[in-house]
Amino acid sequence: MFVGLRNVNDTSTLSLKATIYDMLSKQNLSPSRIRGQGYDGASNMSDAFNGLKTLIMNETKSAHFVHCFAHQLKLALLFVAKNHTKVNDFFDVVSRLLNIIGSSYKRRAKLRKKQADKVMEALAEGELESGTGLNQVVGIKRPSDTRWVSHFASLLNIQIIYASICDVLEDHGEFNSDRDRRAEAIRILKSFEYNTTKKRPRYHKCHESIKVVDLEDEYFNGYSRRRGSQVNNLHHYQVDVFKEVIDMQLQELNHCFNEANTNLLLCIACLCPSESFKAFDLEKIMKMASLYLEEFPTEYDLRVLEVELGNYIKDVREDEQFNDLKSIGDLAKKMVEERKHIIFP
Repeated sequence: MFVGLRNVNDTSTLSLKATIYDMLSKQNLSPSRIRGQGYDGASNMSDAFNGLKTLIMNETKSAHFVHCFAHQLKLALLFVAKNHTKVNDFFDVVSRLLNIIGSSYKRRAKLRKKQADKVMEALAEGELESGTGLNQVVGIKRPSDTRWVSHFASLLNIQIIYASICDVLEDHGEFNSDRDRRAEAIRILKSFEYNTTKKRPRYHKCHESIKVVDLEDEYFNGYSRRRGSQVNNLHHYQVDVFKEVIDMQLQELNHCFNEANTNLLLCIACLCPSESFKAFDLEKIMKMASLYLEEFPTEYDLRVLEVELGNYIKDVREDEQFNDLKSIGDLAKKMVEERKHIIFP
């Protein structure tokens, strides 16, 4: 149920808390019944000592805070992309590429024309298959930092039309009247050739046709060969890039996803009724119950709940009325419709 929307001039934690409580009281809802909070990562909302979430949890222990998991994941990815030198450099080149081609309608049109010509030539020579849904027009557009799937889409498209992109950059670097833009196009072209290939094929559909660097050769950083790197390409990409990125990613994920919130959502997921209550896990549900002791009478013994849950899961799995439920919301409605909420309070 959506309660309402309120405009605020003061975003201090005390003011926000007072606003939320006022909205709840006007709906005859008690703050003591708050069972969850979700805000962004701003300090006035999520700070462990003085944030809004802490003020509310100080009064209502079961008002557990969960930061949007999808947003947390994107923040973790963004952290590594901005703080690992090699990854940051790569995305910087991609960003400059998108700027120099995407900012001009003329260059975008040239890119489409060159790619279409390459596809037609490859089809004529039997290098590509024709058919419905194949060889669709592919372009490039700026990805969004808050939608990391868009970064994947951009990189995939760049890979597919890589040869055409290089052609456009070469033309821009050779014929553009603006000296700075010519230099920028040449720098981007060299960066991509260094990062991806030694020899660019006339046309390629996927990476299999790209001649990559020899992994046993000495690693070259793209600037100077005077001082040997002492490592080969395989070591550089495995250790200095891949393993280092994975390590940074794991550390950031552990920082963003604390154990308490992760366990809470894993426990809630155990109530999901899909696939004949496949996710049901008695131990995890009991752990969740311990986080919401306010939901039970003062003298209630949780061992009683453990017995009731055993009877409950046997009952609903045998009842055809519960066969096709998909969500916890569906389960709650069906429990009331079949009056099982009385049997299993």
